[in-house]
Formats: sequence, structure tokens, C-alpha cells
Amino acid sequence: MNDPAFVESARALAERVSREEPADLTRRLTRAFRHTLGRVPQADEIATLRRVHEEQLAAFRSDAAAAEKLLAVGESKPAESIDKIELAAMTAVANVLLNLNETITK
Repeated sequence: MNDPAFVESARALAERVSREEPADLTRRLTRAFRHTLGRVPQADEIATLRRVHEEQLAAFRSDAAAAEKLLAVGESKPAESIDKIELAAMTAVANVLLNLNETITK
């Protein structure tokens, strides 16, 4: 589901949870999980999301142009108040959450 509407939706979710939980990654991941799945995540689910976030963060730090390209998808403009690399990494995590079977079929 890499349709621009889904990518833009993932970015909007990433922006929302970044505003709601700006200082704590675990709380941000938990909030994103709850917004998409409507339940509290288990410890192993948070560990997986944290690993995805760290991998994406490292990838975007080494390729800032890829982060800019991801954030440019869609009609809305990304939030200026959130670090672009962090927002791109969180967008990737949100995209994973939005593409889960549990999310799609709930």
C-alpha cells in the first residue's frame, strides 16, 4: 500500500503522534499502535516497532534526500516543527502499522 494516499496518511499519523508524545519514543509508538489497532500493544510488538524505527532512522540519516522524497508524497505539506529525518522514520513505522492485516480487517 504505497499509494500516495496511504503514504500521506502514514505521515499524518506520524505527525500526530509526534506532537502528542514529542519526548518519548516508546510512548509515541504505543500511541500510534493504539490509534491504528485500538488496543494496547504487547512488549514484543513495541520491540518490533522500535527496531523498525531505528532501522529507518539510520537509513534516512544516511540518505536525507530519501527522507525529503518520502515526506513530499501527497498534497499536504509536512509539519515544519518536526525534524524531517525523525518524521520520515516515524512515517515508515506508521506505514507498517496501517498495512497490518489486523488494521485493515478490524
